[in-house]
Amino acid sequence: MPKPDKSHRHKTKRKAKRQAIRRQQSVSPVKRLAAAPGELECWASEGFEQNGQMQLFAWKRAAGLSGVACFLLDRGVVGLKDAWVSMGVDHAYFNDILDRATDGGIRMRRITPDEARRWIAGGLRWAHDNGMRLPKDWQRPASLIGGVGDWHSADVSPFIKEFAGHPEDLRQRLVSEPLETYLKRTDIDFIFNESAPYMDQATGRYNDDLDLDDLAEDEIESLAKQMPEEDITTPATIHLTSIIAHAAA
Repeated sequence: MPKPDKSHRHKTKRKAKRQAIRRQQSVSPVKRLAAAPGELECWASEGFEQNGQMQLFAWKRAAGLSGVACFLLDRGVVGLKDAWVSMGVDHAYFNDILDRATDGGIRMRRITPDEARRWIAGGLRWAHDNGMRLPKDWQRPASLIGGVGDWHSADVSPFIKEFAGHPEDLRQRLVSEPLETYLKRTDIDFIFNESAPYMDQATGRYNDDLDLDDLAEDEIESLAKQMPEEDITTPATIHLTSIIAHAAA
């Protein structure tokens, strides 16, 4: 069988190289950042037992990329309440996030990645075991800390059988059974507050975001969540600010 000529071999090599580059570029920035070894810094708010909530931030820089994974944990049956990731967050901006939390009366402490994984895994299991909806695409932000392992067997001892917040928040998060029957459970304490802020699961917007400018920016953020990861290059400033404000409420 005759060997292919030299020009054909060069053409084949160039085609293979272009395909390799396209495959590399098709991997999302979040996946590239998660897979690369680099700097990883985790912080969590103090007073989980007293405040009933915890903010947890994980900032990573690697492979020429940087981003922050954000998690909100509720001590009650909601468990892991929210989770998302923002790319393009440099360390100065991350420090600003921590400073804003402190200015809002939320004391932050640095934790190890293993501790962060345990908290997130516990929040996932507690939400699942109590019939709550898990945050959409929570695996993406969790990938920045190397995932959380087998969360079905995680320690849930810091959590309690309680729901404190807006009744509509409970209705939207509940997936195991109708709200009417869930409210008949005697093993859970229900503390409803109709003035409490909550995030609409369909729009990603908080019920007390009434300022027109904020609403416009929230709509932009909502659209950004629907865009491919490759198109998201700026940090989600509004969402990061919202979690600080609402966790402190």
